[in-house]
This record gives sequence, C-alpha cells and structure tokens, in this order.
Amino acid sequence: YQGIGEALEVYDTALGGGNVSRGRELALDLFAVGEGRTQITPTRRAARVGDHLYATGPLGLARAGLHCLKAGDGRFPGLTAAFKRPRARFDAAAVLAEAGIRCAMDISDGLAGDACHIAEASALSIHLELSAESLAPALVEFCRHNGLDPLELACSGGEDYELLFACPPETFAAIAPLLPDAVEVGRCLPRAGTPLVGPAARMVSFQHGRGR
Repeated sequence: YQGIGEALEVYDTALGGGNVSRGRELALDLFAVGEGRTQITPTRRAARVGDHLYATGPLGLARAGLHCLKAGDGRFPGLTAAFKRPRARFDAAAVLAEAGIRCAMDISDGLAGDACHIAEASALSIHLELSAESLAPALVEFCRHNGLDPLELACSGGEDYELLFACPPETFAAIAPLLPDAVEVGRCLPRAGTPLVGPAARMVSFQHGRGR
C-alpha cells in the first residue's frame, strides 16, 4: 500500500478498507467518495455549439510510458512516470470551477473516446484537431525512435487523467495563464451524423465492454 498511501497523503484522504481475497495475481479495485466544493456540477452534456474543447495538459504520455515498460526501455523516465504515477488534476479543477466551466470530465479512456462521450451527451459533433505544438516533446521523440504516430497515441491513449472541458474561446483566454499546459483539442459543431469528425476521428480509444 506504499504507493497508495503516498497518493492519498497528497490529497489528505484516508483509505477506508476493502475486500480481501486470495488469488494467483494481485488485483486492486478502488473507488473514491467525495463532496463537491461549489454549486456547479460539471457534466458531459453541457457543451454548446461554438465552444472549443481543451485538455488541461499533454496527452498520450501514459500510453507511451506503458510501451516503455513493456519493452524495458529506460530512455524516457518522464513517460514511464506518467503511467506509473498519474496525478489527479484537482489544481486544474479548481480553476475550471472558479471560471464557471460547466462541461468537463477526466480523460481516462483516451481523448477520442471521451470526446465522443461529450459529443453524444451534448447532442453535437466534435471536430478533433491537435496541432503539432500541442504534443509533448518527449512523446514526439519516443514515437520517432519507435516508428509510432504521436497523434494516434495522443488521441487513443488512455490513463492520462487530464481534464477535458468545453467552453467559449474567450473564457479559455481568460483562464489560460492559470493553465499553462492546457491545449486546444477540438471544436463543438452542430450534429453532423457522427459524434466525431475530422482526421483524428478515426482514432479508437478504450471502450468498456467491447468484445464481450
């Protein structure tokens, strides 16, 4: 429990217990219970046509870190750390709450999949568009060494746990100085038949229950 304890200490949170059973492999199943600090409850269904879509930090790092761990590649410690020690973005959440952002969720299944959740819940389409400048240099370097597409890892990789949020561009401009690592990842458009449009829409993220 050392790693769990260290993570909980950062957020002044206690481990309340859990189920214990015997098995050949260790499996941990955790959930958290909390209380909102404001009267604003962000949801997936509050995006509006004309909003832009943003992530609070660079994406694809955890997926690249998993590749490094599987391959025994120690050249990219920042990427492996992104996978092994993700950080809850409560700091960014406080900024979004103060700004009155009403559409937000965490990016756990991958940008493409989670943007699709927002598009479907908000009854619109999202044009995904990531610029080269929005990609982390370490991710680009890793992909160059391994013949991978950094855009694909940024769109389909999961477990980054950054926050994905929608708001008007002028709202983002006001809070951007407080979120220096935030990047624009798309635009909200009238529903056009599919929830995601644009070249990046072909990327596939993790889908719960697929193949069952």
